[in-house]
Amino acid sequence: MKKYAILLNVLVLGFLLLATEACKNKKEEDPKPAESDVATKVSGKYTMTYISIDGEEYDLPYETQGGSTYTGTIKLSKATSKTIDGVFSLKIDGDVQSMNIENVTVKEAGTDRFEFFDGDDQVGLSLDGEIEFHLTNEAGKEYVIIGEK
Repeated sequence: MKKYAILLNVLVLGFLLLATEACKNKKEEDPKPAESDVATKVSGKYTMTYISIDGEEYDLPYETQGGSTYTGTIKLSKATSKTIDGVFSLKIDGDVQSMNIENVTVKEAGTDRFEFFDGDDQVGLSLDGEIEFHLTNEAGKEYVIIGEK
C-alpha cells in the first residue's frame, strides 16, 4: 500500500510540475499586441465632392455653362502600417489631371478621426469617412480637396 501512496504522490507532484511549466511557457510565447494599422483604416477610393484651386471653388460634380463636367476621385493606398500614398484625379470632360502624394504619415486622433502629415506639416484629416487635404503642387498652385467614401 505504501508503494501505491508513494507512486500516487510522485504522479501528483509530476502533474503539478508539468502544469506549472506549461503555464510559464504559455506566458513567454504570448505575442506582443499588434501595431495599429492606421493606413488600412483610411485606404480606399473616395469621390471628390469639393475642390479649390488657388481660391477658385467647385462643388463636384460641377457643370460649366459651356457644358463641361468636372468630377474627381481620390485613391489612398497603404504604403506601410502608418503611411499612405494617394492619387487625386480631376476629370474634365474625359481629360484627367492627376496629382500624387507619397509616404504621408497617418496618425489616429480619436474615434474615426485621422490626421495626415508630410513631415511635421499637417496636410489633411479624415473624420467619419470624409477626407480633406490641403496641398501645393510643384508649380505652387494651392489645392483644397474634399472627398467621401
